[in-house]
Amino acid sequence: MGRQSDPCAEGWLALRRSDWATARASFEAALAAGAAPEAYEGLSWAAWWLDDAGTVFTARERAYSLYRRADEPAAAADTETSAASTTGTAKRRRDIPP
Repeated sequence: MGRQSDPCAEGWLALRRSDWATARASFEAALAAGAAPEAYEGLSWAAWWLDDAGTVFTARERAYSLYRRADEPAAAADTETSAASTTGTAKRRRDIPP
């Protein structure tokens, strides 16, 4: 029998390779198989690199909620800190004149 693939793990590997589109597709495949906070968190990073702000915030909010529900406060806090940092970066980008 062949080895089963783990789309979430494949997504994190793709992020490390800077292969944002593959990472996004992998995390989306992981989410299609079932909601997991790690997959939402990974999707948020892939979306960040692909400049898809809507997905970044939606995915980070969902990851935060699922981490809290799973009683993983440290992971929830990390996700919330990333969301807050991204919000500040997005606001600063809008303040920079063209």
